[in-house]
Amino acid sequence: MKLLGGCLFKLSKATGRVRFRSGADRKGRTLRDEACPLDRSIWSSLAELGVTGVLVPEDQGGSGLGLLDAVVAAQALGHSVTPSAFLSAGVMAPVVLSLLGGAEAERCPSGIASGELVVGTAFTELFSVCENAGVRLCAGMLSGKTMMTLDGCAADLILVPVGADQVVLVDCKAGGMSRTRLALTDQTRCTTEIVFEDVSPLAVFEGAGNAI
Repeated sequence: MKLLGGCLFKLSKATGRVRFRSGADRKGRTLRDEACPLDRSIWSSLAELGVTGVLVPEDQGGSGLGLLDAVVAAQALGHSVTPSAFLSAGVMAPVVLSLLGGAEAERCPSGIASGELVVGTAFTELFSVCENAGVRLCAGMLSGKTMMTLDGCAADLILVPVGADQVVLVDCKAGGMSRTRLALTDQTRCTTEIVFEDVSPLAVFEGAGNAI
């Protein structure tokens, strides 16, 4: 237990040093009124420390740690409201992708760990639907709207559940997508409305109930 506690303490301290050197306290306040409040340079610095890949397996370039380690890192980042996509790209996406499996799901985590990728997550409609939000797949094309997508403005890829048994991975460079940052009480977070109009997904994962 002492060893575990010591390792977690070192992780917290190291994350805090990156936060301090990158000026996260100042940037969090400065960026909150911008089109996107996330800072990719901070994301890259966290990747060098191994924080972005804390839940990514070592054979995929990550740190191969556990959820408790992710909690410690999140607490350290939250101390100064660090403008990063840690919750969506550093926690939710690696967990979901590990459960989905398949070639495309195995390629993404290495990009997260290296800091090259930010993956947004659009899971809100699974438990709360507002403004008639929802998506559908028709002939392999994605249409509809998601609300409250985490880190959607800065994302390179978006994970979107379709019903209770499918998840699609969307490349944000694909045509037919429009993204709008939502004005919420917490302006330090990148919360996004995304509209899909016949978007061709990068991958469609069937039988994804366990991941959802």
